Amino acid sequence: METIRVTKNDLKELKVIYPKNAELTTKRSAELIAERISKRSGIEIPAADNWDFGKINLIVGNIWTERAKNLCLPLDHNRYGTFVDISEQSTDIYLSGGDEYAVWRAAHDFYAHCIGQDGSLTLAEKDLGVVDPLFVRDPFILKKGDVYYIYKNFNNRYWVSYQSRDLIHWSDFKVVMDPEDQPPEFDAESDLWAPEVHEYHGKYYMFATYRKKGAVKHEESGHYYRGCCILRSDTPDGKFKLITNGLIVPQNHMFVDGKWVEDGAESWSCIDATLYVDENDDPWIAFSHEWVSTMPHGGYFCAARLNHDLTDIEGEVHTLFNTYDGYQSNEAVTDAVYFYRTQSGQLLLLWSNFDFERGKGYRVYIARSRSGNILGPWTHDKVYLYEKDMDCIYTLYDGGHPCITYDLNGKMLLCIHSPSTHHESDHLIPIKEENDTLVIDRDR
Repeated sequence: METIRVTKNDLKELKVIYPKNAELTTKRSAELIAERISKRSGIEIPAADNWDFGKINLIVGNIWTERAKNLCLPLDHNRYGTFVDISEQSTDIYLSGGDEYAVWRAAHDFYAHCIGQDGSLTLAEKDLGVVDPLFVRDPFILKKGDVYYIYKNFNNRYWVSYQSRDLIHWSDFKVVMDPEDQPPEFDAESDLWAPEVHEYHGKYYMFATYRKKGAVKHEESGHYYRGCCILRSDTPDGKFKLITNGLIVPQNHMFVDGKWVEDGAESWSCIDATLYVDENDDPWIAFSHEWVSTMPHGGYFCAARLNHDLTDIEGEVHTLFNTYDGYQSNEAVTDAVYFYRTQSGQLLLLWSNFDFERGKGYRVYIARSRSGNILGPWTHDKVYLYEKDMDCIYTLYDGGHPCITYDLNGKMLLCIHSPSTHHESDHLIPIKEENDTLVIDRDR
């Protein structure tokens, strides 16, 4: 199909329409799209549930006219798509989805990629058709050259990767870690969670979580203890082989905050490990010492220096901060530490927690190191990087477990999973550094 263009001069004919019974997210998506077009063009474009179609119609949501039904038949579950129907009477652009969340996905893809700086609309072939978003919790994206790799757990047995060149359309998965290929020290039974891959000195290291065979259960929380391991590969798509002696944390006989822990394996539950490389090129592992084993005190984030082949901890484990230290934090969960250093040298730490009291769900916090190094002390910004209802199209649902990647133009994207339900998929939000912190880039 040829590229579809609606020039600035044509915008006076544009109507933005949403269904009469639209749910709040669909209605708000239509309004925000109309606001962006109006702001950039200087032409007032209303959004309304008035089905008085004009010459050019942008339809946000599932308007089940006979023509729309035929166009959008492939959409079920969380699939979404953009469709164009051109006739002698009108040009109709449909942003549709299998459910309200999927409509939102179609809307924010259009919002981010198809509205020009002068308000004109451009839809190339790559922008049209059905998109099958990845079902992924705890996503991590590695960019290598012009290829993106996203990593996830599959059936709590394998770790797999998908590849993409545009961060929208993904290949079929490839198994990058098969338990059958692992040494005897790999003693995973279940909960193979949150794989993330980092390049370090020409090799690729996977930091991941699992529950080992025979893991104990915390009497009060009722949850099994988990731990973290490290695997290595020569390429970003594996296959990865275990290089640690099973779980690297928790482990027996370790120093924590200067104190001797006699039996760490039976007293710690740890998840969501990541790699941090300091200014001396020394590698560190940081992870969540989760609430499962710290009740009733809330979870903690911890860090320990690794040896240079990343096979073991070198030295002691340090506690960075507690979940309740976060700004207005009211839940015990510590989730998904990710480090970012600003241009002026300040070290930020992104992490996630829930806010059920105000109905905000999952959100992303910002902590910062006063010393500029991983051991802190850590303070907490009184603002969130991501929270539901921040009055922009990217935050109409909750989301968390952050990492950062870069788009094809080298600009930053926050990657989280959203919404925090059993239907989450990877969600990419344009962000930028501003005044020594990270904020959503509302102009992109």
